[in-house]
Amino acid sequence: YHAHRWQDGDKFTVPSTFSETTARGSSVIVGWEIDCDDGITTVMASGDSITAGAGSGNLGETDILLAVKAANLAGNLTGYIDVGWGGQNTTTYSDRLVDTLSVITPDIVVYSVASINDGTPAATVLRKERANLNKALTAIRNAGAVAVLRAQAPNTSASWNATADNLSKSLNTWAESLVNPSKMMWYTHAVAGLGDGATPERYVAAYTTDNAHPNAIGYSAAAVNMGVVLVEVGRSIGHYQ
Repeated sequence: YHAHRWQDGDKFTVPSTFSETTARGSSVIVGWEIDCDDGITTVMASGDSITAGAGSGNLGETDILLAVKAANLAGNLTGYIDVGWGGQNTTTYSDRLVDTLSVITPDIVVYSVASINDGTPAATVLRKERANLNKALTAIRNAGAVAVLRAQAPNTSASWNATADNLSKSLNTWAESLVNPSKMMWYTHAVAGLGDGATPERYVAAYTTDNAHPNAIGYSAAAVNMGVVLVEVGRSIGHYQ
């Protein structure tokens, strides 16, 4: 796993300006070097900072990576490629996924159906997110991989009102309706399960530190559902016990 970050401050002169969990969107990295063992199942994750692992004390340790670790501990050898990128939206990370799948062929692709970087949910935003999801699905199918659609997380922003929240949930519901294992299509609510159940739904306080990303506790909680789905997918393609 490789991620590019830089820090504000030096942690000593002005400690308050130093962030250990902030992922930066711009980078001098222009590609990835992937080294995976033969005969293992490879999982690729595509998304924004929530896929990159912002908010966790250990950058990159998301619900997806934790599920991959659990699979390995259970004897299901699994590699992980995280192409999540902080600051990206569905347009930019779906484009990156298309390019990446032209040179890297994973067995499973976990794609985040929406991003807070697309803006507060509205009809125009959802149309763009659906179009980008369909673009990503086409690329995943053409690569011969299984698609796992990862629902959008709740948000604690004041602009995320009841109308926006209901639109976000409708996108998650639509993504879930696409599930068809025979066509290698799956869904996980994962980080979407970190909400308080209210309308508008906010993160449960224990699951976030910055109100925009899960923290380590939140990613761990979301990893339960992610792990269940990952095992089901692995078994469906004959890779897992």
